[in-house]
Amino acid sequence: MLTGKKPKDQKLQLDDVIFIPKRGKTVSIQGEVTRNAIFEIKGKEKFNDLLAMAGGLKNTAYLDRAQIDRIVPFNERTDSWNDRVLEDFNLGMILKDDRPLKLRDSDAIQIFSIMDMHRNDIYIVGTSISRPGRYELSPGMRIADLIQEAGGVLGDVYLEKCDIIRTRNQDLRQKQISIHLGKALEGDPIHNIELNWMDRVRVYGYSEMIPVYNITLNGHVKTPGRYRLYENMTLYDLLFKYGGFMDEEFKKRTYLKRAELVRFKKESDEKEIISFDLGLVLKKDGIANLKLQTYDAIRIFSLTEIKGETQYVSISGHVKRPGRYELFENNMTVYDILFKSGGFDDPLYRSQTFLNRADLYRFDKDRITQTISSFNLGKVLSGKNHQENFTLLPGDEIKVYAETIFNSVRQVSINGVVRTPGSYSLKTNMTLKDLILEAGGLNFDVYRYKVEVARIDPSNNSLNEYAKKITFDMDEKFSVSNIASDGAPISDITDSFELNAYDVVSVRPDPFFTKQRNVNISGMVLYPGDYTILSHDEKITDIIERAGGLRPEAYPDGSQFIRAEKTIKLSFTEIIKKPDSKLNFNVQGGDEIIITPHPNLVAIQGEVNNPGLRKYVSGKNVKYYVNISAGLNLDADRENIWVQYPNGDSKKWRRFSLLSPKVMDGSIIVVGKKPEEEPLDRTEFAKEIAAIFADFAQVIALILIANK
Repeated sequence: MLTGKKPKDQKLQLDDVIFIPKRGKTVSIQGEVTRNAIFEIKGKEKFNDLLAMAGGLKNTAYLDRAQIDRIVPFNERTDSWNDRVLEDFNLGMILKDDRPLKLRDSDAIQIFSIMDMHRNDIYIVGTSISRPGRYELSPGMRIADLIQEAGGVLGDVYLEKCDIIRTRNQDLRQKQISIHLGKALEGDPIHNIELNWMDRVRVYGYSEMIPVYNITLNGHVKTPGRYRLYENMTLYDLLFKYGGFMDEEFKKRTYLKRAELVRFKKESDEKEIISFDLGLVLKKDGIANLKLQTYDAIRIFSLTEIKGETQYVSISGHVKRPGRYELFENNMTVYDILFKSGGFDDPLYRSQTFLNRADLYRFDKDRITQTISSFNLGKVLSGKNHQENFTLLPGDEIKVYAETIFNSVRQVSINGVVRTPGSYSLKTNMTLKDLILEAGGLNFDVYRYKVEVARIDPSNNSLNEYAKKITFDMDEKFSVSNIASDGAPISDITDSFELNAYDVVSVRPDPFFTKQRNVNISGMVLYPGDYTILSHDEKITDIIERAGGLRPEAYPDGSQFIRAEKTIKLSFTEIIKKPDSKLNFNVQGGDEIIITPHPNLVAIQGEVNNPGLRKYVSGKNVKYYVNISAGLNLDADRENIWVQYPNGDSKKWRRFSLLSPKVMDGSIIVVGKKPEEEPLDRTEFAKEIAAIFADFAQVIALILIANK
C-alpha cells in the first residue's frame, strides 16, 4: 500500500477464507509527519521504517528533540509509581547515523514543530507609509532604506518624529528610540540609524495629530447620530444627507415650524439655542446656509411630540380582539370598533354575547370623572345607522358582556389521588366517573378507594350546618357501592352517581392495599438477594434466617444496616444472639443488610507519627497500635484518644488508666489534636499590668485625700 506494488498478490476464489490475525506491536506517531496514525511494527523494523510509513517528516519538524510516551511493561515496574515514563531523543542524530531506536508496544511518539519566528524580519507601521508591514532585514539596512522598501512616505507624513521600538535578543526587554524622520531621509547618520532584528518602526502622519470634530443630529430624523464636521458644511447639507425629508410621508409627520440648534458661545463654555423654521431651511431658505461649528447639536421635533400622541379608543370584555384602537378622523362610531374587534359575524360567538346591553365609558370635560352611557348592542349590530350608534371621542371605552355574566357556570371540585385535582365546570347529568376522567384519572394504583362527597343544600337556613357528607366505596373501574348519606347505607353498585353544583369530591386509596416491599441482603449469607417483607413486624434476624443464615467467614460485628442511604450503627452479634432484643429493627421497604467478612485490619488516624492501616492482631489493645504507629506526635491531645468499634460502640483511652481498651477487628483508632492557643503577647500583658497598677495608685490617692 505504501509503494503501489503487488508482491505475492492472490486472486480470490469461491469459498476462500481471509484470516486477520491478532495485531502485533503497535506504535503511534503524531506531530510534524505527513500521516499521523497508529502503525504495526513487524520483525526487525526500526524507527526509520516507522517514519517511512508515516510519510516522512514535514519541513517544519524540529530535529533536536522528539519524545516517546511509553507504558512500562509489567515485569519492569517497581514498587514506586513508574507505570508510564517519557523519553526524549535527538531526532537529527537518529536520522543521520541510522542509530537503532528501540520501540515498544503502545509507544506514542511526538514529533515537535520548529518555532514560528524569523531571524531577519523588521516591521514598519503607520498611516503615512505606502506599504506598511514586515520586511527582510538586509545587512547594514537603515531607516531610509526600509522606508524606500515600503514605497516611501505619503504627503501627510510628520517629519519631526519617528519611533523605533527595539527588542534586546538576550532578555526580550524593549526600549524606544526617537529620531527626526526628515533628517533620516536626508541621510543624517545620527538619525538614519542602522536597524536590528525585531525592530518596529513607527511613522506618524499629520492626520493623526489633527483632532476630529463632530456634530450631532437627533430627534425626528431617519438617521440620528454623531457625524464628522467637514469644512464649509452647512445646516442644509446635514439635513439633506441624514434627515430623510425627501420622503414626503415622513416629512408630513415632522413639525416644520420650529427646530433647534444648540451651540457653544465663542470663547465661553455656555450654550445658546438658535431656533429656526425647518420648513424654510428645507427650501434652502432662512438659515439653510449657516455654517456648522464644532459640537453643534440639531434637534428636530415630530408632530406627535408637539401636538400630542395619536388618539385612541378601547374595547374590552366579550370580544375576540379586545384592546386599544386608533381613532381615525372624527366620524368613527361604535359599530366601527365592534367590527374591528370582531366575533359578531360568528353565530356561535354572537349567541354567547349579552345583546341587550353594552356600556360606553366617556370622560367628562374635566378629564377626571367619567359617564356611563348604556346602549342596546343587538340594535347597533343590526344596522350602522341606528340612533344608538354613537360617534366616538378620544379616550372612549366600550365594554361588552357575555351571557354567562348573568348565568354563571357552576363548579365542582375534586381532590385526593387524581392526576389533576382542582375545580371543573358542572355539565348536565355529570357523573363521578365523568369528573374523574376529566381530572386525568387516578394516580394511585390500588383496587379499592374510599370516596367522600361534601354537598351543600341550597335551601339550608341554618348557620350551624355547612354541608352533608356522602361516602361510598369505588373500584378501579369507577363503579361505586355502599353509598351512605349521613350514616344511612344504600346497598347498590353503580357508576352513574350524579354530581350537584359545588360538590367537593375527595378520593382516597384503600389503606389496607399495599404492593410488595423488598429488603436486600448481600455478603456473607447463603442466599443473598432481595426478600419480600411478609408482615409489619418482620425483623433483621428474620431476613438473615430466610437468607440461609451466616456463612462461616461472616463477621457480624462489622456488618451494616442501611436505611434511606444512611448507615445505622448496630451490633449484629447481639441481635443474632437475642432476636427478641429491642435493638433488632423491624425492616422497611428499601432497607439494605450487608454481612461483611473479617477485614483483618485496624485503622489508626490523627496525630500519630505514622497513621494508616495495620494488620489486626487478636487480643491487642489501643496502646499496642499507637506504639507500632511510631507513637504520638507533638500535636497529639493525649486526653482525646478514642477507639471506634465496627458495631458502632466507642471507648476513650485514658492515658493514666491501668487498662487500655481492647481493639476489635475493623476498629478505627482516632488520636485528636491539641486545641490551638493564642501565644502570649508580652508587650500587651505588660501594658495591662501597668494600667492596673495605675488604677490602684489613683484609688489610694483618692482615699488619702478623703481622709485629710
